Amino acid sequence: MLAPFCIELQNVTKSYQVGTKHQVVLQNLNWTVEPRQVTVLLGVSGSGKSTLLNLIAGLDSPDEGQVIFQNEEQCIDWHRLTDRERTRFRLDHIGVIYQFFNLIPTLTLWENIVLPLDLASAPPAREERARWLLQEVGLEDKAQSLPQAVSGGEQQRAALVRALANEPSLILADEPTGNLDQTNSQNVIDILIRLCEESGATLLIATHAQELAVRADSIMRLANGTLCLQNPHAA
Repeated sequence: MLAPFCIELQNVTKSYQVGTKHQVVLQNLNWTVEPRQVTVLLGVSGSGKSTLLNLIAGLDSPDEGQVIFQNEEQCIDWHRLTDRERTRFRLDHIGVIYQFFNLIPTLTLWENIVLPLDLASAPPAREERARWLLQEVGLEDKAQSLPQAVSGGEQQRAALVRALANEPSLILADEPTGNLDQTNSQNVIDILIRLCEESGATLLIATHAQELAVRADSIMRLANGTLCLQNPHAA
């Protein structure tokens, strides 16, 4: 994995047109996501957490402002990349974990995991890493199962392996425990944080679950389109 990126949001604003109403979701955000840290982004449903993660992932573009990835080797401004370059950068450097797993139902868990590796033309060592990750999350015996044949917790662990297999420098987790019970939630978060710490990846978790904040190095709260730093002891 290349040196993790520092992610900078500079004067980022995002709005949507809902019928005749112009709704501002994010307003003039300035924020730096520090590398190799676990950052929790707190906010109620509809506060704009998913929108913010999509902007960081380059899946959407701000109305104003810039999203910049920078380390000692590169400085990447999403706005200046073509769609093809964005896709390439995302495949190489970013892993995304969703609340609803986003597994393709007609593919086995293993096929879901290696599909992004194939799209990225990843080296064979990445597939070996995926096999190791399957063992780490306890799914080696479920690799050939279809998603509907396993539990929600197992589907989310497979989604976690898919996100981590190409050894990205950034993991974006959007409500990763939203569809899980308390036991599975704790298990998934424990595994996710441990594997990110071991690989040196930056982890950004968007959630409304206050209890996840105690695991964070940094906590940001999103409300009314703006961000504020939250004291971990106040979580």
